[in-house]
This record gives sequence, C-alpha cells and structure tokens, in this order.
Amino acid sequence: MKGKGVVGATWEDSRRITRDIDAIRVKASSQAAFEGLAEDETMSLTWEEFQKTPHYSAVSGSPLYRRTGDGSQIRGVLAIDFLAGGHFDELVSATENPGSAGVIGVCEASL
Repeated sequence: MKGKGVVGATWEDSRRITRDIDAIRVKASSQAAFEGLAEDETMSLTWEEFQKTPHYSAVSGSPLYRRTGDGSQIRGVLAIDFLAGGHFDELVSATENPGSAGVIGVCEASL
C-alpha cells in the first residue's frame, strides 16, 4: 500500500522516515485524539488500521533505488521495526549513522 504507514510514506516521499510509534500511541489514546493528529503522525492510517499495530514501538523506512543510465528509480523500502519500547533514539542513531549506507547499498545491489 503506497502512502500508508511508515513504509508507504517512505515510498511515496522517496526519503527516510522514522517514527516513534509509542509516542504517537500516547497522543492517540482515543479515536478522536488519533483523528486530531497531523497526517505525518497518523501516517495516512485510519484509526482501525492503527489499532492493528500494537506490537510496533518504532519504525524506520529507507528508500531503495535501482540506479540506471536513465537515473534513479525507487524499487523498494528497507524497513526496521522495533518491537520493544524505549529504543526510538537508538533507531534514529542507527539509521542516521553513515555505516547504514553500506547496508542500503547491499540491498540496492540486489534489486
């Protein structure tokens, strides 16, 4: 589903997106509260869809490109999901670390 959730938003925007789902869950204690959040927090999910993701604590998506002579085209998304709470800062640090570019390069090479 392009455009929904972190992976869909990453695909649609062609940029890395990292979200603290636990922090969003605190703000979205009810359907009305959830529906009052900005789209970058709801990630274009409906309340019902968001309720089906209780196991996610933090999620990051990085676009994967296939580079050709005609330019770059997004071909996939590398997603990292944290299931244990309290590690959002670690996820941000890991995905922003220059070493993560090597992992992305390996993934892109397989496309």
